[in-house]
Amino acid sequence: MQLCKVIRYSCAQIQPILISGSLRNLSTSSQLFKHNQRRYREAKETVNEKSKSRRDAARELMVKANRTKWEQEVAQLSILKGRVPTSDAYIISEFEPVKYSLSEAVELLREGAQPDMYDCMDNAVRVKLTLNMCTKKKTKFIQKFESHVVLPNLLNFMPKYRVLAICQDSDDPQVLLTAGALDAGGSKLIQRISQGQYHWAEYDTVVAHQSWESSVSKLRHILKERSPTVKNGRLGENVVELTVIHSNGTKLSSTSVDGIPEIGFLEIILGQLSWDINQLEENLRSYLRVY
Repeated sequence: MQLCKVIRYSCAQIQPILISGSLRNLSTSSQLFKHNQRRYREAKETVNEKSKSRRDAARELMVKANRTKWEQEVAQLSILKGRVPTSDAYIISEFEPVKYSLSEAVELLREGAQPDMYDCMDNAVRVKLTLNMCTKKKTKFIQKFESHVVLPNLLNFMPKYRVLAICQDSDDPQVLLTAGALDAGGSKLIQRISQGQYHWAEYDTVVAHQSWESSVSKLRHILKERSPTVKNGRLGENVVELTVIHSNGTKLSSTSVDGIPEIGFLEIILGQLSWDINQLEENLRSYLRVY
């Protein structure tokens, strides 16, 4: 049998801590078990082997399913190759998929985006690329990658990246602010970050000068994946160039599917439907030049 003890305080005692109109009363309670002994949950030092094996089995099953599905799709495409429909009405799954050029695909999208239909000419033109991740070695594949590219036609309709730029103390922070940084500085900016003056949601990434590598490494518990390193391209000698790339540029990040290391996917934005086709093609070429 459990004994529940509830202690209530008068309104006069708790009046100083009550917010006007938000709380009516305040109560605290404590539950005690038999013989007035509280039972604490025992902390498990090791991971449950049974649940770990279940997770591994579920992941292995998903990997096999992904692999089987992909192999079936590849086999089906080889069967449908060369099959062309003879009429305007046909079942898509029984014929080879129609391939369009970028200009043809955009024109088809514009037909339904007109003001008298869906009225969405300002929508973004998104492209999903399938990447060949194979190398000369059959058992070795290209890993997932991240990069930034400054497009010839900037995507000004998309949210701009908020960059904190850590420069040398002798540099002028105003140059970095003009280049697009949210805030710039040397040791003072590092101190503000370490003191928590910047909330996680107030910035998107951080770039830094090479000389601050040791100081920035101490902020990894705060910056986490936003911490600048030479590998991710956010730590270097030219902080102004890094600021321009990451504030005005577009981030590229590939994705993969478990069980299919041969391919990867990359989703990019070329512009808006209302843009000229030449602008969209220029941006596409810039994306492809990165790799």
